[in-house]
Amino acid sequence: MQVQIYIYFFKIKAFCEKKYLLIESEWIKNYGNNNCSKYNC
Repeated sequence: MQVQIYIYFFKIKAFCEKKYLLIESEWIKNYGNNNCSKYNC
């Protein structure tokens, strides 16, 4: 049972990271990679 929880967690983690990378690349495409953090602009 413990192993299934780890697998489930890993799948969620991988999905979230993939989603974040997609958002990140979209942002760079739209605003340019000018080394300016989107949190500071």
